[in-house]
Amino acid sequence: MDYLNLSNDKKLQVFIDKITKFKKMHIENYQYDRRMYLLTIIPLIITSTFTGSANIIINYIPNENQNIYILIIGLINIFVSLITVILEHIRSSKIIIEQRYFLIELDKLQAKSEFSLGQINTDLKITLEDIEKKLQEIKEFSPEIPKFIQKKYD
Repeated sequence: MDYLNLSNDKKLQVFIDKITKFKKMHIENYQYDRRMYLLTIIPLIITSTFTGSANIIINYIPNENQNIYILIIGLINIFVSLITVILEHIRSSKIIIEQRYFLIELDKLQAKSEFSLGQINTDLKITLEDIEKKLQEIKEFSPEIPKFIQKKYD
């Protein structure tokens, strides 16, 4: 497609399509990150449950070995807790803040583009330059989208 020879309305429609595609990639990336978080947190919950259950049977272990078992169970619980805290921090800072911010920006840009497309007497050249500049800015600062998601939309 020869972009330079398109009418302003067609150029604006191309931008709207790009914004929609980019927004879909971000949504899919957000869903992927949520699935990966669940796949990493569930084994930690299971491990924590088993170590909690091990504390119940500690009375049935001979007295000379109880201290070792208590120490091992405690270390496992501390390790699981640290991993859980780190994963929760990564998830909350990466997924929630970055994805939400960029989806809001993409929604604003898409609304502005669609509004401009519906207007009859607007200066589309200025609008196109604004939209192109804002879309490029959003792309530069948006969270990295994995390659396998990008390939789906190419």
